[in-house]
Amino acid sequence: LTREGRAWAALSKEECNEMVAVIALWQWAANEGYANAQYNLGMALMKGRGVAKDKVEAAKWFRKAGEQGYANAQHNLGVMLMSGQGVAKNETEAA
Repeated sequence: LTREGRAWAALSKEECNEMVAVIALWQWAANEGYANAQYNLGMALMKGRGVAKDKVEAAKWFRKAGEQGYANAQHNLGVMLMSGQGVAKNETEAA
């Protein structure tokens, strides 16, 4: 996650608090079925940005977004399946 080109670590405390609020909105929207929010939440979870790093949960959200045709989520889930990150390694499903 970046803001105006700055990485998460370079954000001020106030900006980090804003990102936490953004993640809460993504969580709500992801639960409502919005693929873009599912993907963004998956990225936050995969990188540990504003939330604890959780690749299992990230894979779950990438799968949900991918099932709706969100290409970036499909790609990320495929990479995770190929390497066994957050999911059981499954090269067949990854392809």
